[in-house]
Amino acid sequence: MDTRLLKQNWNPACKGCIYSGVVDFGRVCLYILYQHQMRPCPAGEGCTVKETIRMPKKSWDEARARQLIEDGMDDVAVADAVGATEGAIRSWRGRNRIKLKCSSRKPTTVIEHRTSEDKTMDEPKEKAVTEQTDSQGAKADKGKLRPTLVPVSLIRAVATVREYGCYKYHDPENWRRVGPQRYRDALYRHWLAYLADPGGVDEESGLPHLWHLACNAAFLIEMEESREKESFVGQNRGQA
Repeated sequence: MDTRLLKQNWNPACKGCIYSGVVDFGRVCLYILYQHQMRPCPAGEGCTVKETIRMPKKSWDEARARQLIEDGMDDVAVADAVGATEGAIRSWRGRNRIKLKCSSRKPTTVIEHRTSEDKTMDEPKEKAVTEQTDSQGAKADKGKLRPTLVPVSLIRAVATVREYGCYKYHDPENWRRVGPQRYRDALYRHWLAYLADPGGVDEESGLPHLWHLACNAAFLIEMEESREKESFVGQNRGQA
């Protein structure tokens, strides 16, 4: 496959296309990922498979909205009544210089009059409660994994390759029926291709070699962990 059919520089003609995606080295056409075949045309002006999603423009009764505002309703109530969003009503009022008739009432705050002596007596209690809460939180989280430390780009890369695999083999668990050595070889091939061209893409999927490398590594990690668990269970059964 000619990878130039998959790579594309940003072009005004590509704007809004559902197949256009962004990766680390620029924009790529993900047509093959969705349609399971190569794009039959170049990207940009000569593209014949461009598809866009046009969202219908929602309309609402402005005359009724004006009347409701005259009746003293606020943005939230008006939006609910005419089927619009609060932000749309607020923007519409701003463009047309329409002011609300109702006053924005803030919740009444009850102020407790306390002497300086009362505040001084409560300070040690509040400090003790705060320290206890922080200590309990630290103990509860100690030793637990923090998945948010994993870069989102890594998760997105592996997920995209997995999506391609699901489209290609029509089975999300098909990868488990392949031996680990094949994934080691595949990982090494993508690693060599990445070293030769850090921005290169796989000829079949059109996705970056580095993404395939990460996905193969994920498969191997899962296989090794499963193998260790099976070995542990087998040893316990032998001792029973």
